[in-house]
Amino acid sequence: MTLIKWKQRAAQVKDYENLILNGYTPTDIDFIYDVMGRKYVIGELKLVGAPMPEGQRRMLLADGDITREEFVRLQYSEGLTENGQPIAVCFFSPDPLVRALCTIEGFEEPTIFTDNDPEQIKAAIQRSKSKVLELLATTRSISQRKKAELSWAALDWLEGEYDIIMMANVREAVAEMEQAARENPEEAMQEDEQEDQQEDDVE
Repeated sequence: MTLIKWKQRAAQVKDYENLILNGYTPTDIDFIYDVMGRKYVIGELKLVGAPMPEGQRRMLLADGDITREEFVRLQYSEGLTENGQPIAVCFFSPDPLVRALCTIEGFEEPTIFTDNDPEQIKAAIQRSKSKVLELLATTRSISQRKKAELSWAALDWLEGEYDIIMMANVREAVAEMEQAARENPEEAMQEDEQEDQQEDDVE
C-alpha cells in the first residue's frame, strides 16, 4: 500500500525556469510533515551535488528556516552574490574596496580563462586571498568585513574555475599519452624502460 496516489505525477520534475515574475521564479518543496498539529517540518530532497534554486533559498530565509548569514553563504557557494548576480561581477565592482581585494596582480583579465596560465594565476590568487585574510583579521568595520567575505568568495570561485581547467588539461595530456602508446607501443615501452633506468641510476 502506498500513500502516493499519482506516482507518475509525483515523479515529474517541477521546472519553473521560464516562468519569471519580477525577476524571480516560483519554487516548490518536496514535503511538509505535520507534527501533531504543533509544528511543520519542511523537507527538500536533493541529489548529491545538485544546486538549490535561489527561490528555495529565499523561501527558507523568509520562513525563518535559515538566517540571513546562512542565506548569503548559500548564495556564495553557488557562485552568486547576495542579490543573485554572478559572483564574477566582483572583479569589475564599482566598490573600490571589493575591486581592490579582487585584483589579481599581473593579470588584467582574470576571468578570461583562455588568456591566463592556470598555475601562475592560482599563485597570484593565493596572494590576493592573503590580503583578504589580513583585512578580516584586523578590521572592526562590519561593512569592510562583509566586503572582504564577498571578495573571498569571488576569489575562491575563480580559483575553483582554474582548478577545473587544470584537471581538464591533465586528463587531456593523459589521453594523448594513452593514444600515443596505442599507436606506437614499442616506443612507449622504450620510454618506460629509459625512465626505469634513470630511477635505478638515481638510487
